[in-house]
Amino acid sequence: MKWDKSDTVYFRDLLLATFDGLNKYHGVMELQLKTLKANDRKKIEEDVKKLELSSEEGFEEWDLAMENHIATFDMMYTNFFRYSYVILVFLAMEDWLHKLCLAAQDVKGIANSPQKHSLEEYRKYLNEANISVSNKLWEVAYDLQKVRDCVAHTSGDVTRSRDEEYLRAMAQRNKGIKIYNFSNQLDTGDEEPLYLENDMLLIKSDYCESIIKNVKVLIEKLCDKVPIMYFKDYFPGIPK
Repeated sequence: MKWDKSDTVYFRDLLLATFDGLNKYHGVMELQLKTLKANDRKKIEEDVKKLELSSEEGFEEWDLAMENHIATFDMMYTNFFRYSYVILVFLAMEDWLHKLCLAAQDVKGIANSPQKHSLEEYRKYLNEANISVSNKLWEVAYDLQKVRDCVAHTSGDVTRSRDEEYLRAMAQRNKGIKIYNFSNQLDTGDEEPLYLENDMLLIKSDYCESIIKNVKVLIEKLCDKVPIMYFKDYFPGIPK
């Protein structure tokens, strides 16, 4: 990837724009899912009422329609979106960490570049350049990596994940994910697993909201250590 001074100058502002955009995207999509779900349920009730069936027949018709409603909105749409969202955030995080390494190379005059494209390599590269932040800030990045890998490699089946133990510990610490089984299904709220099987990863809306904010904080704190400034700080004469 070719890198020049202008990339460094605009780096922090573009970084914030990216992660703020991802945060807004999450909020809009979660709201849309709720609206679609509510509208569909209302339509089911109206359609059953129009049939003018007996109470027993009406309930059977409603129950059948609600099974499809739950499968569509609680199982498929919710999981499709949140699974894809954590993958998107992870891709953005890795991309901006890579760019941060290049910006740090520019600012500090470092000769070498990261040798591999991986989370651990970027952290190692930055540490060797004396650009480090607390382990607590990096923890959210590693949590996200484990969740992303489970989604991407095993479709959310925790038992097939190489990080099963790590994910179960995350779930126990109430970090915004749950692992479904029939005995705890009453604790999952409206969410249902993508496949109605035990040991499926459930991602809560709160987790999606928190990761984007925490990843943004991680990269901003690393920017402070380089340091990489805001565009206006490079050109203080420009009105704020």
